[in-house]
Amino acid sequence: MVNSSTILMASAVVALVIGGAAGYYARGSEVSALEANIAKAVESKKMLEEEVKAVQADATKAKEGKAMLEAELNAKTVPVRLNAEKGQMAHDVWLLVAPVAQGKYAVALRAEGLESKGAYIVDGVTRTEPMQTLPIAGKIPESEFIADENGNGLYWLLLDKDPRVAFEKIIILYLPNMQMDKAVVTATAILS
Repeated sequence: MVNSSTILMASAVVALVIGGAAGYYARGSEVSALEANIAKAVESKKMLEEEVKAVQADATKAKEGKAMLEAELNAKTVPVRLNAEKGQMAHDVWLLVAPVAQGKYAVALRAEGLESKGAYIVDGVTRTEPMQTLPIAGKIPESEFIADENGNGLYWLLLDKDPRVAFEKIIILYLPNMQMDKAVVTATAILS
């Protein structure tokens, strides 16, 4: 016969086993939920880190853009007066150098007292050794202009770099009958 204390003891053991199993399964569910929450947190952290990197990249671009804008705003249009050579009637000869977008420079030349409908070329003397006299635009046809019937000349172009860096001197040459071998220096300026 089984005594009542054995039954009670067996019932207590069975209750403990059932309770332990239920607790184990409950904790297993908690562990699974915790692992899922950790995985979500890790994924959220990665997404947040990517967003931070994107914001930092945007901030860097904004700083670079601001620096470029400030450089352009600080750059000024520079007037350069050219001096007429002895015996030349040219006067009020000005070269304007102005920075424009994307690192380019606008160059404009205005002169009075030139030969009526005369042909002229704008040359520059390079700063690098050996020093050379070259057309300011790189090619002769792009560096030429014709004065009007009143002897006024206007020339302009867009350069990839500041002519004050590339050239130490600007020279205006008059080309009688469009002949380079008879060119006459009309006006010059030293660039600083």
